Amino acid sequence: MGTVKVAAAQLGPASADKAETISRIAALIDEAGSKGVQLVVFPELALSPYFASKVREDAESFAETSFPSQETAPIIEAIRRNNITTVIPFAEMTPEGLYNSAALLDGSGQDLGRYRKMHIPGTVEPSPEKHRSGLEKRYFLPGNLGFPAYASPVGPVGMAICYDRRFPETFRCLGLSGAEIYAVVFNTGYDDTLPDGRQRSIEAHELAVRSAALYNGIPAIAAGKAGIEEGNPFIGASSVISHTGEVLARAASEDDELVVADLDLDAAAEARARLDHKVNRRPDQYDAIAKEYALVAG
Repeated sequence: MGTVKVAAAQLGPASADKAETISRIAALIDEAGSKGVQLVVFPELALSPYFASKVREDAESFAETSFPSQETAPIIEAIRRNNITTVIPFAEMTPEGLYNSAALLDGSGQDLGRYRKMHIPGTVEPSPEKHRSGLEKRYFLPGNLGFPAYASPVGPVGMAICYDRRFPETFRCLGLSGAEIYAVVFNTGYDDTLPDGRQRSIEAHELAVRSAALYNGIPAIAAGKAGIEEGNPFIGASSVISHTGEVLARAASEDDELVVADLDLDAAAEARARLDHKVNRRPDQYDAIAKEYALVAG
């Protein structure tokens, strides 16, 4: 395993022209190649704006009916040019409906596997109480692929999308599937009416991912959207996090930016061996995770 150079490829707001967004993604892949990066991860819904923020009739126009496609060919060309394993998230249209998905591609552009967002936040109709949670339930089906880890040239990779990081079960299941690197992608907003709204959201996001890295002994690449898109502010704060929960590198801007760091996968494997989860887990006692239990009176 050894050391792997990785990058979180932060994106600013989506361009009005999709071809320009694709060009920006390809440019970040080329930059990653010039820096010797072996695995680069892009944010949630990287190919489109975060269209689930409001009621709209054109949502399907942001979806990919196939990926890769002729339209997204520049991304695949950049991947091949640089021989970089890449995570590209997008809205995936299928016969059964729309999924919030991510694809893991090897350096030849081959699709190694998909992940579909399991936990869908927000509401179907606008709600004053949940107006900052978006309308993802209006547009996206819950994922149906489970929590797979896919073999790749840099090792087994497990993917998680935004709200998934609020569920510790996500990261434990990915670890049990064999993941040795987490790719965590997000479009996380914040309350811009509060003077410290962005910082609060950054801290909550990082606490979730850093904790998951620490308690599972698995490093994470966290790639997010930044800046203000269609009036919605996003935290950015893309980062690379070690298996000890340490932030190794963090974005300095609220625009397109490549956040690069080295991950020591041997040290992570040694940490997991010390944690000894396989020996000491008690799955026979974990029914409460999957079932609703009534409070036991004291």
